[in-house]
Amino acid sequence: MTMFSFHPVKHITTGEGGVIVTERDDFALKLKLFRSHGIVKTAEMTEEHGPGITRCRSWGITIALQIFNAL
Repeated sequence: MTMFSFHPVKHITTGEGGVIVTERDDFALKLKLFRSHGIVKTAEMTEEHGPGITRCRSWGITIALQIFNAL
């Protein structure tokens, strides 16, 4: 697993402006769930239940720096 930051002054630990690449499918699945706050929507779900149906498969998190911590 490798992480790259695309922001000129923020590091990847801020949770903003970056990408993670991996060759492992299990890591990729967990990272996609983390990115979407644990929410999953598949073509099968849309076909069976309609366009507005999603499922929450795991806990999610919103990451944002507080002004005090950014100083």
